Amino acid sequence: NRTSIHVLCEEDELTLKDQILVGIQHSSNKVDCFVCSFCFRFVGSIEKQIGRKLCFKNLGLSNCCDGDSSESEEDECVKYNGNDEQQRGGSSSNNNPLPQEVVSSLINGEMALPHTDKFPLPSPLSCPGGCQEANLQFDQKL
Repeated sequence: NRTSIHVLCEEDELTLKDQILVGIQHSSNKVDCFVCSFCFRFVGSIEKQIGRKLCFKNLGLSNCCDGDSSESEEDECVKYNGNDEQQRGGSSSNNNPLPQEVVSSLINGEMALPHTDKFPLPSPLSCPGGCQEANLQFDQKL
């Protein structure tokens, strides 16, 4: 006696969804990607994702492994101005870095890139405990 189950569904229809029990994001990836700390979905906007990547690249933080890099480094990035590099006496390793005003306007949502409205991302919610992690929904947690 064999019993088989057949499931018919439409394309792109969710049929099974398991609850995530454990998840972790590597610190070097955390610098590059602004994601929900619970489900690891991208949050914010495409402009924010690209702006963060460009900002950290300009600061030399891309692919760093210096621990948590959520809002505190982003705030530092927004405060950064091009004069800091001249004060250090160095030059950027980037051949043609974007002006900091452009990068900041991407992060702050003041500038929209073409066609990004076709790829909406969920808005992040700050942790009520003040840990500066971003989440989609607090009721998802175990």
